[in-house]
Amino acid sequence: MAVDISKFDKGFRNHPSFNQIVTEANKSPLLVELINKFPGKIELGEPGSAGYFEPAVDRNGRVAFGGNGVPTAGIINIDKDWVDQISISPNPKYLGQFTTMLAHELGHACEPEGYPKTNYSMPSDDYVNALLKGEGVAILAEYRVARQLHTQMWSSDSSPNGLQAKLDAELATNRCNFADKASEIGANHYASQSPSGVPHLNYKQYYETWYALAYGHSYTSGEIERIDWKKVKPEHIATKPGANREFLNARPLSLKPPVSALQQGQATCVQTSDAQHSSRSAHETYPVMGAQQYLEQKLSQSRDTPWAHPAPSNNASDHPSHVSHEY
Repeated sequence: MAVDISKFDKGFRNHPSFNQIVTEANKSPLLVELINKFPGKIELGEPGSAGYFEPAVDRNGRVAFGGNGVPTAGIINIDKDWVDQISISPNPKYLGQFTTMLAHELGHACEPEGYPKTNYSMPSDDYVNALLKGEGVAILAEYRVARQLHTQMWSSDSSPNGLQAKLDAELATNRCNFADKASEIGANHYASQSPSGVPHLNYKQYYETWYALAYGHSYTSGEIERIDWKKVKPEHIATKPGANREFLNARPLSLKPPVSALQQGQATCVQTSDAQHSSRSAHETYPVMGAQQYLEQKLSQSRDTPWAHPAPSNNASDHPSHVSHEY
C-alpha cells in the first residue's frame, strides 16, 4: 500500500518538498494507513501557522463524530515554513522528524480519543484531562511512526531524559500495556509544554483558562477573541478548591486592538484570535453573540481545542487497534 496523494491539497502536491515527504511516508506502514483513512485534506498552511488538526463542523457549528469516536471530516494544516525547510536545507534527520509530526496530527484526526468530545458541563478536571489524553494519543502515533522510520520524534529532543527516551524505556519493560502507558506519558509531557503563541502557560493551564473563560467573567465575545495570549499568565486563573469549575481572577487580561469592520469585511463578525489554534485560518469569522452563549457554544463544540504544535526545540537545521506493525 502506498500513500494516496489525493489526501494532500494542490498547494502541497506542487511544493518542491512533496515527493521527498511521500517517499519518506511510504516507509511507514502505519503512516500510510493513517493518511489514507483520513477523511479530509492535508493543507499547506500559511508561514508561521504551525501544525494542527481542525474537524469540520455542521451548520450549527457542531463536530460530527463517527461510530469509532473520531471526527467524520476535517483538515490538517501544516506550516509552509516547515515544508520549505525540507528543500531549502536537505537534512534526512529533519525529514524524518517532519514525517512524525504529520503522524501526530493524524493521530488527533484518526484515532479514538485523539480529538476528544468535550462540553462545557463537564467537570473542569475531566475537560482538561480529555484534551491532554488527546495529546497522549497523538504522541503514541508519532512514536510508532518514528520507530518504523528509525528517526527522532518531532515532539522530543534526543537527550537521555527526553520524551522519546522515556517511551523507549517504557516499551522495553512494559510491552503488553505499552499503548495505554505511552498515551499517559505523552499526556503528562504535553501538560508541561507551552502552546504556540502562549509563552507563559503550559497546555494544562491554557485549557483551564479557556474553561475558566466560560464562567465568572465580564468580557464580550469580541473581547474574548482579542485576548493577547502572549501576555496571559498563570496568576490570571483562580480556582475554587473542590469546585468543578475554575473562574478567572479579577485581574484583567490584555486585549489586542479591535479589528475594524473595513479590515474584517463584515461589521457583524469578530475575527478569531491567532492563539485559537483550532481555527482554520485568520479569515474565519464568528457571529457576535452574548459572551456566555458564545463560550458555552465553543466548549460544547470542542471549538476551543488548540491542537497547534510548535517546531521542535532542537530543530536547527487511542491506540491503532487494527494496524499490524512492530514498535
